[in-house]
Amino acid sequence: MKKKNLISLLFCSILFLCINAEVQADGTSYYSVLLSKPEYTEEFLREAQQHNMNITYVVKEIGLIQIKASEAEVQILDGNKMVQTYNYSLKAAPSEFSTKQSDVVGAPSSLWDRQWDMKEITNNGKSYTISEGSKKVVVGIIDSGIDADHPSLKKNIIKGSKNLVPQGGFRETEQSEKGIINNIEDMTGHGTHVAGQVAANGVVKGVAPQTSLKSYRVFGTSSAESIWIIKGIIEAAKDDVDVINLSLGEYLTSEHMNEEGGSSKSQLAEILAYEKAVMFAEGKGSVVVASVGNDSVNFNNKNEVSSFMKSHFQLNHAKVKGHLLDVPAHIKGVVAVTSTGPAKELSVFSNRGRYVDLSAPGGDIKLLQTYGVEKWRKMELFMKEQVLSTSPKGGYIYMAGTSSAAPKVSGTLALIIDQYNLKDNPKKAKQKLLQKSKRSAETNIKALNTYKAIK
Repeated sequence: MKKKNLISLLFCSILFLCINAEVQADGTSYYSVLLSKPEYTEEFLREAQQHNMNITYVVKEIGLIQIKASEAEVQILDGNKMVQTYNYSLKAAPSEFSTKQSDVVGAPSSLWDRQWDMKEITNNGKSYTISEGSKKVVVGIIDSGIDADHPSLKKNIIKGSKNLVPQGGFRETEQSEKGIINNIEDMTGHGTHVAGQVAANGVVKGVAPQTSLKSYRVFGTSSAESIWIIKGIIEAAKDDVDVINLSLGEYLTSEHMNEEGGSSKSQLAEILAYEKAVMFAEGKGSVVVASVGNDSVNFNNKNEVSSFMKSHFQLNHAKVKGHLLDVPAHIKGVVAVTSTGPAKELSVFSNRGRYVDLSAPGGDIKLLQTYGVEKWRKMELFMKEQVLSTSPKGGYIYMAGTSSAAPKVSGTLALIIDQYNLKDNPKKAKQKLLQKSKRSAETNIKALNTYKAIK
């Protein structure tokens, strides 16, 4: 009997978007509270409970707490010596995408010929002759989980993965979420795809096929709280993970945006919390890698950024203050990764700017724009510009986005750490990565070349 491997075609901008605050039916909202010192956590929790605030999530290592309270209840935080800042909690949600599925009859021994991206950065596989990585080096995938039984991944996934989605899921709207700590089942496919780019070792190959993987699940089937992602960074660092991959992001601003006749908005608590989490990770010896956004924004162009801010935050007549940040890619210490396509030019969808450290192949949509969806699919043009990787239930999927670029950098860093004995030395590992990366004339951004980075 012939066995079938499912190959899915997915086009997705693969960006997680910041959505405005929501008021619950009972008149309460979710708030993120950042304490001035982590040591205040227990005292603050006792005080909050005395005022009938519902504590929904805690990251005690950096003093970040999420509460559910009414506007009147939360006002008691003003002037509290323990509170550095607070604001409406931010949520992240997968952007819209369309899918098409096709079956491949039989069980192919290799899909390497379809991995144009992996061929490009490994010099057609030559980097594998130098090193395929080591099980001693661990990459943590903060994402939607991983298919732990996937034939191309199961030998790489080691004990210690964690589910950080609490019982009830996003704001108690996901009843299937039971808060079980070891449940890393991937319900969207995103995390499994990312993991394959790092360390797949089967029908498809990743950058570092012998590297160990851990999953830190922060997405179920719906949205996620920013605090869960921050918790993922902390937990991965505590678990001695060497490289932390964040193929996700959100747009935040540290100052108020005042809509005429409306309320002010700020996301300072999350920004500062991300900064503290990255510093915590570096202190524990972890390198943090993040993808930039997929909205074609040039962050060097103030007018373009201002226009995008008003559109993104749905502000028609706003007075916008402060800088827009592409978080966590914009955070100091993070290796920020943009995407290139098969022509070695910046992908149509990829953000750009001085905050970007280097580029890696993440696919493109130029052929899609030229021929339209129907011809693009019928002529299988997606194979020429999309990135093939692992998907749940033993499948393989084509995707495009900066999310496909970042894990290639994470895998390369894992190789560098192993090759040069740089465990617990994140600064030197990053320095070696950027020194060995070549500046591309097409993008004016350093381009990843795994072969040169570990040679």
